[in-house]
Amino acid sequence: MKLSRYLNSKLTEGDGEPIFNVDTLDEWIAEWYHEVYDKAPPVWLSGPRWYDRRKRKIAEAKEIEARALIEQERNSVDEG
Repeated sequence: MKLSRYLNSKLTEGDGEPIFNVDTLDEWIAEWYHEVYDKAPPVWLSGPRWYDRRKRKIAEAKEIEARALIEQERNSVDEG
């Protein structure tokens, strides 16, 4: 479990209402790392998350599909 998810789960214990979200905690961890080590945090600590890969792939597929539709519309206008 990522540190941010663990912290988030601990912060939401009790009434179950989140105080912070995972992205906020990721930002705080990155800021902390930068302050402590005076350099950017490594990718494994604050880079793109592997569990967000599915969302990225879906977004990429939608973008490709939208481009294909635009190209198809252009071709139909040129023919007509």
